[in-house]
Amino acid sequence: GASVSSRAIGDLPVDFLRSQFEFYRGERAPGGLVAARPTREGLASSAAHLRRSVNLCRRNPLAVYSLARTLELLGDTAGASRTKDRARRLYREAGWVPSGLQV
Repeated sequence: GASVSSRAIGDLPVDFLRSQFEFYRGERAPGGLVAARPTREGLASSAAHLRRSVNLCRRNPLAVYSLARTLELLGDTAGASRTKDRARRLYREAGWVPSGLQV
């Protein structure tokens, strides 16, 4: 509900934009994260793309959170938990936390 001055808005960093390409590849991998019927191979492909996305821009909360969700589906609960904590911190810093990360 708060207003924001247009002077407070800047360009998106190039590393974030590059990261988004890998994010979408990971999200949409056949049999991956958003597939109707995820497969182990598809989820592994999603995880690989999402890791690349995070490596391109470590401050991209969407890529970090999606990687956490993928790790969870792959059964890596410890890795998913650590990654969710990181995503939560990044989202808090950005000023909004998705309901799936609310504590």
